[in-house]
Amino acid sequence: MGVLLAMVAGCDDHEPAGPAAADATRHTRCEVGERPRYFVPGGDDGPLAIIGCARLGASGRPVEFSVNSERIARWAHVCVNPAYRGRGQLGIYIPARCTTNPVPASLDVGSADVPDQAVRGYQLVLWGTADASIRTVVARHGLGETAAAVFAVGPRLARTVGAKRPFSVFVVELSPEAACERILVRANGPSGPATDRTRARPKHCNADAVLD
Repeated sequence: MGVLLAMVAGCDDHEPAGPAAADATRHTRCEVGERPRYFVPGGDDGPLAIIGCARLGASGRPVEFSVNSERIARWAHVCVNPAYRGRGQLGIYIPARCTTNPVPASLDVGSADVPDQAVRGYQLVLWGTADASIRTVVARHGLGETAAAVFAVGPRLARTVGAKRPFSVFVVELSPEAACERILVRANGPSGPATDRTRARPKHCNADAVLD
């Protein structure tokens, strides 16, 4: 079940000096376990906490993830909120996605898109959820293979955000040309490998159409 939300600043969000080479998405420091300093729609009245931040590999731009729990149509859900930077503030665009609570253990690429609502310069961002045991996630595409950043929502953090069991969130950014073909996402951990695929997204194939 997808929910699109947009809104405002937290994480290590200084601008890069210039476009970064397409590479692994890497963790950055932020206030894990604390509430975001910007407004997260749907998270103002219940459990909400930052679970991790990253510097995206293709654009060098920041993203911060928070999680909250809420009831949607009488059912318990966990919502994952990626916060993108625009207009000098983190959290200007938050395309949240909600899933059932507990979060399914299967690998799920919840989003594969170019963030462009009130933000600029981002490239093709893939993110989703996985089992708590996952340690590494890699996106395999026509241009090669790119490592994701993985945020573990362990037992204590899961309780903080109202999740019924631990899980993981991953994020990776690719050059838009990778969207011309299907992308294989592979996760590995003690419980074994898991895979998911995205469909081709021709509208993102042309890099000139999405870059600053």
